Amino acid sequence: MSVDWLVEHRVLDVLVLVAYVLAPRMTAQFFLNTDRRYVIAHAVALVAVVVALFGVAVAAPLWGIFCVGGFALHLQRSRASLLSLTGAASCVPFAFSIISAIWFVAGTNDLHLLGYNRAWSFYAVLHGSILGWLFLGSVAHLAVRHGQGGRPTSSTAHAIACLASFLLFLCVAFGIDGVPYIKRLGVVGFAVVVPAVIGAFAFTARGAARWWALMSFAGIVASMALALANEFWVAFPRVLAGMPTMVLAHGALNALVVVPCFFFAVRVDASRSAS
Repeated sequence: MSVDWLVEHRVLDVLVLVAYVLAPRMTAQFFLNTDRRYVIAHAVALVAVVVALFGVAVAAPLWGIFCVGGFALHLQRSRASLLSLTGAASCVPFAFSIISAIWFVAGTNDLHLLGYNRAWSFYAVLHGSILGWLFLGSVAHLAVRHGQGGRPTSSTAHAIACLASFLLFLCVAFGIDGVPYIKRLGVVGFAVVVPAVIGAFAFTARGAARWWALMSFAGIVASMALALANEFWVAFPRVLAGMPTMVLAHGALNALVVVPCFFFAVRVDASRSAS
């Protein structure tokens, strides 16, 4: 076992933990009205995640059960609006939570799902939990909140952005080992949609929410520049400090700055609107 291999895996472990702490907190606040059952289940499931990361892989499926249970709670609470555009968008982050959980189980148990090793499985975990669950969950919340607040145009725009991102994610996923231009379509699409959503929110937000959003926007511009360079620039350095550049720079930037700052911005803005 090389030092570089161990460092990369520990970095991925930390990023996964950050995602699995923040994404359910977003879900509890934005979609489940801080349901006590969900909050307690999250604490228990998070222990299982830590245990799985430290080698007891049989604990990993508990996280998947938690994610399925969260989706079931959402369906129960929102069944009256599920057939609407915003209702469909609100299901996207829950779908991603389950996708992320599947890859987490596969990675910790070395199942080599679709031929992916532990590291590649964890890349899928992070895309599913950071982009699909935490970011799109915040976007879906804006769609629902603006719909309830009499801002139908903004609500529709956020719902469409959420659903379009789901399709772009599929383009990236199916393009990795398939047709390259499908992946590039997804990368370019995300490079447009994600900064546009964050930038538009930063433009309309006020107070502390705007500062959080501006930090997120600065981060996403840098992050997407790295993603586009990695995809289209042949001479782009693939390794940095002994680790894949996209993990150390792009992945860490998204997981620790871009998406958490956007979530905090939306949360602060929601609290201001409620008061």
